Amino acid sequence: MKTYTGERTARGVVVTVDGQPLRDPSDPHDPIGFEWGYDGPEPLNLSRALLEDCVGRSVDQSQIADFLAHIVRGLDNWWTLSEDDVRSVARQ
Repeated sequence: MKTYTGERTARGVVVTVDGQPLRDPSDPHDPIGFEWGYDGPEPLNLSRALLEDCVGRSVDQSQIADFLAHIVRGLDNWWTLSEDDVRSVARQ
């Protein structure tokens, strides 16, 4: 079972999956990065990264938007999500 964590540090945000950096799915030549707690491109990118890592495939925009609205928008400065937490929203 995967565990996802995020925290805000003095050097920016850190998001990991099982202790390793979560892959940023945005364009490597123009990375968006991750953020949470509001609506915007960075939280949307985090939603996409979490979902795609968890389910192992691309997900559609409506799933990403739902995940942002139901989970990522409400995350605090430090958070942990289990694979089950992510999958529960991905199934809806």
